[in-house]
Order: sequence, then structure tokens, then C-alpha cells
Amino acid sequence: MSNTPNHTFWRKNFVRLGSSFILIISAFTTQAQTLNHTQFLQKVGSQNTEMLAEKYNLSIADANVQASRVFPDPELSVSYSNNEDWSMQMGQSLEVGLDYSFSLGGVRGAGIRVAKSERELTQYALADYMRNLRFSASEAYADAWLKRMQAQVCRLGYEDMLKIAQGDSIRLKHGDINVTDALQSGLEARSMKNDWLKARAEYRNSLAQLSTFIGGETVDGVSELCDSLALMNGPVQTLADLCAQARMERSDLKAAAANKELSVNNQRLEKASRALELTLSAGYARNREALNEIAPSPTHNSYTVGVSIPLKFSSANKGARTAARLAVEQSEKVYENTLQQIDAEVVQAYNSYQAAREVLENYQNDILKHAAQILENRKAGYLAGETDIVELLVAQRTYQEVLSSYYEEYADAFLAQQNLIRVSSSNSTF
Repeated sequence: MSNTPNHTFWRKNFVRLGSSFILIISAFTTQAQTLNHTQFLQKVGSQNTEMLAEKYNLSIADANVQASRVFPDPELSVSYSNNEDWSMQMGQSLEVGLDYSFSLGGVRGAGIRVAKSERELTQYALADYMRNLRFSASEAYADAWLKRMQAQVCRLGYEDMLKIAQGDSIRLKHGDINVTDALQSGLEARSMKNDWLKARAEYRNSLAQLSTFIGGETVDGVSELCDSLALMNGPVQTLADLCAQARMERSDLKAAAANKELSVNNQRLEKASRALELTLSAGYARNREALNEIAPSPTHNSYTVGVSIPLKFSSANKGARTAARLAVEQSEKVYENTLQQIDAEVVQAYNSYQAAREVLENYQNDILKHAAQILENRKAGYLAGETDIVELLVAQRTYQEVLSSYYEEYADAFLAQQNLIRVSSSNSTF
């Protein structure tokens, strides 16, 4: 078929250089950007209800430290006795006593150290929770971003095919194409519309998931999500440096160390509780006059001072002592295992990040460009009558799959970067 003026007209209207990645991005950036990744994390840090609930644990631990400083309460006793004053005239008496117990093993000091260790452990556990929450929130954001980009790919593909289908209807009237090709392009446009509607629904569902991270605040509309995910050029540290940094900064390792200290302090508390606990007592009694003829006595006062010493037969049972010692040994093993896990996580995260960046570069350097060029050539050939509709549709679908896969790899590279940050540092701020 010759290249008539009609064909030139259709080529000018249907051959879109927007098939390239750059033009698609420029189409996205025409919309307002109101929520980027950094802003989202800031909202998570101030509005996430689960994290706000977790923070109460630290306040509770602070209160427990304050409670551990309390001294034992003294005991005040008051008693009245009547020695048959009315029948035998033996008189009455009123006694007042004060008892105070204290341990010779320093139970109070040991309890304070235990409470402080528990507070420190709670602090590091909260930091580790926030470190993981930051990554979970980043995962949700990257998923929503990916769903948005895939929906955009489907929408632009549908709009592209719709224009071709509309043009084919006009070309059919002019006798430039047959009925089958016109029906085929129209059918493909409707099919792409269905794909776009499904992708848009998935994107909206991902926005609903984002709202759970920011206290239920609604995130809706395409314009509510930023167009891009920030990727650093590459790790600025070597693998050895990252492992060393993780060993110094990881909050879960600090929590394991705090747990070791807590076990030691619990062992000291158990030992202190087996020490003697003395009870000092002092009393005063007022005895009224006895008028009994056999044994009369005047009104008089009496004083008592005493000490009681418990017989610690229970100390012969070594169960609590053995349990405390085993808890210390267990915490040491947990600490060693945490070190090993951290090294393995950093190595795995580093390798995954490097691979993700290489895959992404392959897409950017070759795959995207070639897929876009093939689609452009198929469009030009179809409008010139040199290519049938089937070849155009295959090229269109292939390009959409390639572009969608590119966004998946981009999101994977972003998450690999976030995971490398998570496993190699104490980044728990929002």
C-alpha cells in the first residue's frame, strides 16, 4: 500500500514517541506531588497507633524503676488487753509496737539494678521495633508506588490503543483496512481498558493499606502519591565496613547485650534474696493499777526491744539459683547468635542490593529502549500498511510487560536499598 496523504495523517496522529520511559514519566509529573517517601515516614513516626502503643512500654519501665526505689514499710501494731479487771481487779494494758525488716544482702539495690536493666532492654526493643516498622512502612509505600506506575502503564496503553481503534474505524470507512483489523483493534482497546480498571483498583487498595500505617488517615487519589522513589548511586561503604557498623549500631544487638546484663542482675537479686532478713522491733506498754488483794500492782510502763532472724531452710533448695545461672548462660548464647545473624543479614542484603542495581541498569541501558523502538516501528509499519494488526498487538503487549517489569525491578532496588539500611545501621528515626 502506498504512503498516501491519508496514511501521513494517521501516522502524525497515532505514532507516539510517548512509548519511551521518559515521556511516560513526564506525563506523570503533570500531577501534584503531595506525599513522598520521606513525608510518609514522618507521618508514620507521629501517627502510627501501634508504635504509639509500644512507646507506653518505655513509660511503664520508667515507672517500674521509680517503684523499685521504695523502702520496705514499717509495721505499727496496737493491742489492748484486759486481765479480768472487772472480776478479779487485775488491771488493763495498752501496747504499741513498731517492726521494721531489712535484708543484709542488699535486695533493694539489686532490685533497682534489675529495673534499670529492664528499662534499658525495653528502650532497645522499642528502637528495634521502630527500625523494622520503618522498613515495613517503606515496603507498603513501594508497593503502592508500583501499583500506581503499573496502573499508569495500563492507562496509557489503553489510551494509545483506543486512538488506534478510533482511527481504524475511520480508515475502514475509507477502505484502507479490512473489517477484521478494525474489530481487532477495538477489541484490544476494550481489553486494555479492563486491565486498567483492575490495576486502578489494586492501586486504590494499596493506598488503603498505607492508611493503616498513619493512624487511619485517608490516602486517596493518584495525586496523593509521589512519582519517584529515591535511589542512592551505590553503597558508600564496603561490605566489611557495613558489617562493622551493624555490630556497633544495631538495636537488636544492643537489646541482646541488655538482656545479658538483665540476666546477671536477676542472678544477683536471687542471691541477695537468700541473705538474712532481720526484723527489728520496739514496743511500749501502759499497764493500769491492779487492785487485786493477792497481787496488787501500781500503774506502770514497760518497754520492749527485739530482733527476729528467720531460719532460711529454703536456701537449701538450689532450683532458683540454678535457673538464674542458666538464664545468664542462655543470654550469652543469644548474644552470640545475634552477632552471627547480623553478619549474615548484612551480607545477604548487600548482595541483593548490588544485584538489584545491576538488573535495573540493564533495563535502563538496553531493554526499555529496544522494547520502545520495536513498538514504534510496529506502529509505523501498521499505519503504513506494512505490518498486520497481530504484530502490532504483540509489540504493544510486550512493551507494557517490559515497562511493568522495569517498575517492579525499580521497586525491588528501592526495597533492597532500604533493607541494606535496616540491617546495617540503627536507623530507627522517622
